[in-house]
Amino acid sequence: MEFRVTHAQISELRINGEQFKDPRPLAELWVHGRAVPYATDVVPAIPRLVVPSAALCRALEAVRPSRRTTRGPGELISRWFGAPGLILSVSGYGTEGRPYAHEHDTLKAVFGSRLVDRVAGGGTGFGTPGLTAALAHRQRLPTIGVLPERSLDGIAWCNASLIVGQEFGDEARVLGTIADAHLVLGGGPIATEETRAAIHAGTPIIMGQVKDYPRRDDAAVYMHERDPDAKKALSDKQLVVCKSAAEIVAVLRR
Repeated sequence: MEFRVTHAQISELRINGEQFKDPRPLAELWVHGRAVPYATDVVPAIPRLVVPSAALCRALEAVRPSRRTTRGPGELISRWFGAPGLILSVSGYGTEGRPYAHEHDTLKAVFGSRLVDRVAGGGTGFGTPGLTAALAHRQRLPTIGVLPERSLDGIAWCNASLIVGQEFGDEARVLGTIADAHLVLGGGPIATEETRAAIHAGTPIIMGQVKDYPRRDDAAVYMHERDPDAKKALSDKQLVVCKSAAEIVAVLRR
């Protein structure tokens, strides 16, 4: 089974943050007596799935007979870090029902700059994570999606997907620590935790204020204005604020 990202899907992501406009075909995996919905249009097509849970791994192996499903992330992470080039992770809002034109245009420019070699994101087909996976795929950039078990029903196609925990946010510390640089385009509490993990890992942070994001208390893109660790990262020049795609590309070029 092959999967292709279409222009129509990217357009839907840009307009309303939803890659799959029509209802997705779903089925259920039974794990320890509970149902885990999964997207049958994508899960069987992902080349590599890493699933630490033994029970979930066995259930996924049954519906992915021609793809690799493994429990240990060691080999994947070694290959991810061992290859040359820049790894960029991206955080942002992952919900539908809002426009993502600025995020679309920013990611298209960043990936098109040829400065990024591999891309990590939230691994779902919604909002900024959806655009991250889809636009990187169009640029033939290898992608890894980091997401919890609960997101299997909204999963996006990536070269590899790493399942971390069960609930939204369980994956935050992993996504924030597997890149050479971390780009923030909006985002709420989960993106904040991803960014905090990146700060603690010493990863350079780019706050992409490419539009007037709402100034909520949990707004990730403004956390350097309120969070002590992020304030220190800004002072230490580990964190920079960019107002446009051109500024982001210039930072990556340094």
